[in-house]
Amino acid sequence: MNAESESIFEKASYKHSILKTRGLLYVNGFYEPHKVAGQKDTENYYIYTPTKEIFTLGIVYANFKDYETNNIYPTFSIITTAANPLLEEIHNEKKRMPLIIPPSNRDAWLNATKKEDVQQLMIPYEGELGAHKVFRVTGAKGDTNRPDIQDAI
Repeated sequence: MNAESESIFEKASYKHSILKTRGLLYVNGFYEPHKVAGQKDTENYYIYTPTKEIFTLGIVYANFKDYETNNIYPTFSIITTAANPLLEEIHNEKKRMPLIIPPSNRDAWLNATKKEDVQQLMIPYEGELGAHKVFRVTGAKGDTNRPDIQDAI
């Protein structure tokens, strides 16, 4: 299920968590699909900061209870926003992107207690990002954890 910023306060999966259990996911990049007209498969792009430094994505988290086993699993969803201009070109079908929380907003993201304050932080990223097309691995059983996957092609 998508944690879309526009509906996160209404969706049953998130409405009880969004004001209480928000977090930050530290990443050095993420992948997005690009739909090519006339092709069944999408092309994949690796998105990163120009300096290739670690940055943070906004998440909402909760525990999931498996009622068959009574096991409890920690889970999280990355929140998405409308795409910024770069991601509109890359993620050209749904025009979405992960919520990037800049360093200057991290404390506000983690400590906000009002709906309006959280909503103000869920906006498309305005900073600079880099992107390049990456190698697509298909049918490679167990061989997807390879360093060349995120190299530019």
